[in-house]
Amino acid sequence: MLDTALETLIEASPALEEASSVLLENGTLTVVDPARALVLAALARAGDSWLVVVPTLRDAERLGAELRAFTRAVAMFPPWETLPHERLSPRPETVARRLEALKRARSGEAHIVIAPVLAAMQHMVPGAESIEPVVVAQGQTYDPEVLVRDLVALDYHRTELVERRGEVAVRGGLIDVFPPTSDHPIRIEFFGDEVESMRAFAVASQRSLDRVERMEAYPCRELLPTDEVRGRAIAAIEKHPGERIELNRLADGMTFEGVEALIDSLWDEPPVLRDALPAGTRVLVVDPKRTDDRAHELMREVEELREAAWSSAGEGGRAPASGGLADPETALGEVRARITPFRGDNPILEASVWDVARGDVDKMASAAKQLMRDGVRVIATAATTGAAERIREVLRSKDIPAEFLDANSGQAAVAVAPIEEGFWSPALGLALIGESDLFGKR
Repeated sequence: MLDTALETLIEASPALEEASSVLLENGTLTVVDPARALVLAALARAGDSWLVVVPTLRDAERLGAELRAFTRAVAMFPPWETLPHERLSPRPETVARRLEALKRARSGEAHIVIAPVLAAMQHMVPGAESIEPVVVAQGQTYDPEVLVRDLVALDYHRTELVERRGEVAVRGGLIDVFPPTSDHPIRIEFFGDEVESMRAFAVASQRSLDRVERMEAYPCRELLPTDEVRGRAIAAIEKHPGERIELNRLADGMTFEGVEALIDSLWDEPPVLRDALPAGTRVLVVDPKRTDDRAHELMREVEELREAAWSSAGEGGRAPASGGLADPETALGEVRARITPFRGDNPILEASVWDVARGDVDKMASAAKQLMRDGVRVIATAATTGAAERIREVLRSKDIPAEFLDANSGQAAVAVAPIEEGFWSPALGLALIGESDLFGKR
C-alpha cells in the first residue's frame, strides 16, 4: 500500500492541504484523474464521512481500487443491476456488498463510500443500513436449528447441496453456507451447540480448503418479509390494485423475483443512499458533467420504459412498477463538493499525467531522474509483487536506486498497488508511475 507515502505528504504538503480545504468548503477542485485517489485519501485521513458519486460502476470500481492503495477506510456501494420496472432482483452478491458497505460506513470503518450515480439515485428499503449479518465464530455456541432459521430469514435458500451464493444445506452435524461475499462456501461442524470447526470448501470437489475463524453471512435480499413489511403489503393492496398478486404474496411472507419493484408501493417516500449513511456525511461528485449527464439519461430511460410498460398494460399486459429512482437533486442534495478534470476559475491541484513519456522506458527513466534532482519522490507501482520486482530491476538498470516502499525507503521506491496510470507533481513533491506509464497499455 501507499499509506506510508500518504502520511508523509499530509504532513509536508501545503498543496494537498489546500486541495482538501476546497472540498471541505464544498468547492470545485480541478484534479487530473490519476491524482483523484490521493486527494480522496487525504479527506479520509481527516476523519469526515464522504459519499463520493461517480458516473458509472466501472468508474467506481477503478477509483475504489486506486483509493484502497492509500487507505482501507473506503467502501464501494454498487447499484442493483436492474431497474424497478424490469421486475428482476439484484444478485445476492450485490445485496451483500451494499449492506457490508453501509455497515462499514456506519461503524466508522469506512470514511469514504464510492457509488455510481445510479446507486445514489435508487430508492432503498428504509432501515436497510441496520440489517445485521449472521455471524458465526470458531468456538461459539449457536443452536444449529436457530442458525438455519436465522439464515433463511435473510433469504438464504435451503438446498440438498450448496452450489451458489445464498444457499444453505444441513447434512447431519454439518451446516454448509455460501455467504454472498465469500469466494467459497463454508462448512460448519458442530459438537452439540458448539461450533467445533469451520472450513471453506470447493464447490466442485467438496474438498476442504483453509480454516475459517469467523463467518459473516450478509442478507441475500434487502426487502425482507418482516412483520412491518407484511403489514405494509396488506395496507398497500387497496391503493395499488395492479400489484395485488405480488403484494398478497409478500403479505404471506413470501419473497420472489422482482419483489424490490414494490418498494415505492410500500413507502411513500423511500430513502436513498445518502439517507442511509451517517448523519453529517458530505457529498462529493467526481466529474460533475459526466455524472449529471448519466443521471438525466437514467431518468429518461426509466420514463421511456414506464411509458412502454403502460402501453403494454393497456393491451392486457402487466402494469409497470413505480419509477424507483430519486431525481439527482434529491439523491445528492443541493450542497456538494466537486472534483473535475477540466480547468476553469476554480482552484487547481497542479499535477500532470505522463502523456509524452508513457510507454517509453528510457523517456520515463529520464523524466523520473530529473524529478528526483528537483526533490520529487518517485514511486513506481505494480499490481503484483512479481511485477513490482520486475519494475524495480528495470529502474535500477536505468540508474534509479529503487527499493520496496516502507517507512525507511529513499527517494525512489516501488510499491504493490493497483495504479493503472500515475502522475507527477512538483507541488506535491510526488511522482507516481503505473505499469501502463512504464510499459504502455496492453
